Amino acid sequence: MSLKFDPDALRRLREERGLSQGKLSVAVTGDRVRVNAFECGRSTPTLATIGHIADALGVEYTALITRGEVAA
Repeated sequence: MSLKFDPDALRRLREERGLSQGKLSVAVTGDRVRVNAFECGRSTPTLATIGHIADALGVEYTALITRGEVAA
């Protein structure tokens, strides 16, 4: 098992807080397209960006991490 970014957690937490992707992006990346790519799993944020996202959402970074299978 390995730890990996959880795009579903990002979407759920963002929506629970009533934030649009655009509003979250202002606080994190300045680019709504990047936030969308994170949520859709097309892109993986760096650890630093995960920290910024967590701060913007008011959660620990571990709320955005899940355990995944290691590719063989």
